[in-house]
Amino acid sequence: MRTAKNTKWHKKPTKRTRPKPPKKKNPKKSGKKAAIQAGYAEKERALSLQRKMKAAGIDSTITEIMTDNGKVYRVKSSNYKNARDAERDLNKLRVHGIAGQVTNE
Repeated sequence: MRTAKNTKWHKKPTKRTRPKPPKKKNPKKSGKKAAIQAGYAEKERALSLQRKMKAAGIDSTITEIMTDNGKVYRVKSSNYKNARDAERDLNKLRVHGIAGQVTNE
């Protein structure tokens, strides 16, 4: 004699769960390339920052950009493999009173 448990139409109850929402990525902790960037209206301040960055072991370039408010000199570091590394070096610069931000590439 067959019981309900031995028949193929009997299935174990499955645990139903809601699908998990996708995790939000923190842009500063993502795996994307990043750089340190700062902008100045005076070229001499940009050159001064570039010298300080070089002294700290950070390679950088200066780009002249035209905006609605006139020329701005952007100082940008070479790329880091992730934003965490760029943030670490930016914190080294902040100790010396240098402001900037980390940008994702």
